[in-house]
Amino acid sequence: MPAKALMKYWCLLAVLTALVAVVTVCAEPTLVKVVDQLNSTVSHLVEVKVLNGRAKRLNASWWIIESGDKEVVVSVVYMNETVYQGSLKTGKTYVVRASITEMKIVSGDESLTIVVTHLASGKAWSLFGKKTYRIYPVPCGTYKVTVRGSRKVEKTVYFTGGEISLEKIAEAPKLSLLAPLLAAAAVPAAGYSAYTVAKKKRRRPSKKAEKKPCRKLLGEKPKRKEKKSEKRKTAVKRREKEKKTREKRRLFRR
Repeated sequence: MPAKALMKYWCLLAVLTALVAVVTVCAEPTLVKVVDQLNSTVSHLVEVKVLNGRAKRLNASWWIIESGDKEVVVSVVYMNETVYQGSLKTGKTYVVRASITEMKIVSGDESLTIVVTHLASGKAWSLFGKKTYRIYPVPCGTYKVTVRGSRKVEKTVYFTGGEISLEKIAEAPKLSLLAPLLAAAAVPAAGYSAYTVAKKKRRRPSKKAEKKPCRKLLGEKPKRKEKKSEKRKTAVKRREKEKKTREKRRLFRR
């Protein structure tokens, strides 16, 4: 009995193995191609994960998914950010569009230093010397934008595409009016305008400060008024004396 049972067990195992092999050979593969928001292929940049199966990179453009289920849950990850997630039926070919795009940054001043940091991955881009910058490819997600000029401004934004304007991050993009000498040397026109503005601001309060104490301490206006009144009084006295002398002369002649 043990020998016969063992033989039946081995026969059943062989039949099951053959059936699995036939199903695997006859089943159509599930192919996935990943593109960004600009319809450019980014399959070589991302990582494809399958919840109830496994994914393998077939080439630079396609991923192949292996699973025994009729439907699989697929997620696409780029820079530690999930840029796509959905359920796909097995045995078909798919082109999925991930949340990967181009970031445009508009700066109002070439002398500003801009640092863009992707918080999920920690990757940072340092930008300097232009008014417009383009970073590609980047995932949609949370970024920290740091603007360094005469003062430092930081803001966290959730980027979903399009452009980031520094006017929305800071009240005014002219943060480098009093920039360091290196920035002024790199952009002489901006440095000159910064110098003239700062110079005017320093002169104006000094003039007002000099005028106010002079009027209060020396009292120029009241002295001038006193001099005018005294001159008038003396003139009137002289006229009266001249009249009296004239009258005396007339009386003496008579």
